[in-house]
Amino acid sequence: MHIHLNDQNQFLRVLPTGNVEFDANTYQPAHTLTPEQADAFRVRPMQPTPTPAYNTLTHDIRAATPLLLEGTWTQQWDVYPLPADEVAANFTAAREAAWNRIKAERDRRKFAGVKVGQHWFHSDDSSRIQQLALAMMGANMQSGLQWKTLTLSPPPVFVTMTPALAAAIFQATAASDAAIFAAAEAHRIAMEASSDPQGYDCTSGWPATIDG
Repeated sequence: MHIHLNDQNQFLRVLPTGNVEFDANTYQPAHTLTPEQADAFRVRPMQPTPTPAYNTLTHDIRAATPLLLEGTWTQQWDVYPLPADEVAANFTAAREAAWNRIKAERDRRKFAGVKVGQHWFHSDDSSRIQQLALAMMGANMQSGLQWKTLTLSPPPVFVTMTPALAAAIFQATAASDAAIFAAAEAHRIAMEASSDPQGYDCTSGWPATIDG
C-alpha cells in the first residue's frame, strides 16, 4: 500500500494498486517506482493495520487519515456509529436470522430420537405415525413384532414391540417435544435480550438426543 503526499509532505490520498499517472511520462503502479521516482512524486509506502473489532449492528468502519508513526506512514481506521434507523433494522434482521437458527436446531432435535429405557427410537414423522398406530392398537398389537431402534452405526438393534413399549414411546415423544419447544422458547427470549443476536449461541441448553 502506498500514499501520495502534497508538497508540504502531508497526506493527500491512498494510491490505487494499479497504474497511476504521476506525470506525462510515468504511468505505472506505485510499488514499481524507483526510490528516486518515489521521492520526486512524493510517494511513500503505508504500513497496513488490521481493522479493529466492532459491533457491525451498531457501527461501521472507514479508512481514516494515515499517521506518521516513528517514521512510517501507518494505516488508521475510524469506527463510527450508524444512524438509529439503520441500527434498528440491523437488529431486526439479526434477530430474525438468529430465530431461524434456533428453529432449525429445534426441528433437528425434534427428529433426533427419543429414549425409552436403554434404547433410542426414531422420532421422524413417518415413525411417529407408525408408533401412534401401535399405541392405538394396544392389546390388539401383533405379538412378537420386532421393532428397529435408532442406531448411529450398524448392526441395527431390534427389540420386541409390546403395547407397554408403544405407549412409552408415544409418551416419551410428547414429553421430548414439549421439552425441546420449551428450550427453543428460552433461547428466543435470551437471544432477543442479547446485545449481539447475530452471535447468539443456541447450541447448548437442549434436552439430550442420541447425537448429543
